[in-house]
Amino acid sequence: MTSLHKVTRDELPILLEWTAKYLPLSYKHYETIQAKIQGIWQGTPLYTLGWPDIRAVGEGPADSSECQCADYFNKFQATSVFSPNSEDLEELLTTPGFLDWTKPIIFYAICHDNGDVVEKVSNATGTKYNTRYVNHAFLANPGDVVERTIPDGFHIRSLDPDLHSDYVASTWPHHRLHTNQYIAEVLKSFPSVGVFDSDGNCVGVELVVEWGYGSFLHVKDEVRGLGLASCIVSHLAQKRFQENKPFLAATLTSNKAAISLHEKLGFKIVYQMDWFVHSMSSEKVVLSQ
Repeated sequence: MTSLHKVTRDELPILLEWTAKYLPLSYKHYETIQAKIQGIWQGTPLYTLGWPDIRAVGEGPADSSECQCADYFNKFQATSVFSPNSEDLEELLTTPGFLDWTKPIIFYAICHDNGDVVEKVSNATGTKYNTRYVNHAFLANPGDVVERTIPDGFHIRSLDPDLHSDYVASTWPHHRLHTNQYIAEVLKSFPSVGVFDSDGNCVGVELVVEWGYGSFLHVKDEVRGLGLASCIVSHLAQKRFQENKPFLAATLTSNKAAISLHEKLGFKIVYQMDWFVHSMSSEKVVLSQ
């Protein structure tokens, strides 16, 4: 069995080059590695199966001395994995010391084929408590999305990590312990958009996370139907485009409204991606379970 290799900071460009070969399926790791190289994100360490002949990559436990939101990743094991080869991914997932399958594990932003392998390994433990969330992954390149005009009585500005982290966490149906800490760190490092009414109340949000996707999109019920979600997404997309980067988003395949919104703005579905929650008991890992 091939041993795990912990990727050092100096080795990140090699791993970035490897993930670039498999875009768009590897966008989660490709964007995260770029953020690490730029020094704007620490997050979780990366491990590979094989080095320098890389066969698979996955995230390990966060180091609290480097990551200010380590509890978000470590309270329940949170990881993202990728491999273009199912057998290699299965070997990574079952390599001793990588994951503890007797405890809850949250897999996020994994391509759909990799989700099949995760589900296979999870089912092999005999659990009846795993949950799979299938999403469409959308992509827009610079020029694909036109910035929408904000309606009268509202204005847009970036979110403040000290003022808005708790609010964003409270609106997310999949939040778990320490989500507010994670959001605070994301807001310090990546673009965000908040819509505020004439009284200064935040009524809509979205932010870019470390893997390049727009996340946590939410508009308050009482102001829905005014086109605010389209405004938020289009304005956040421009911030990515100004960096000459694509803007990505993920929506559940069952969320017809979100799918329609992104398609009307100019996004295209490029692949399917999964979130997968493994647990050996009925204990809730995320709120939506």
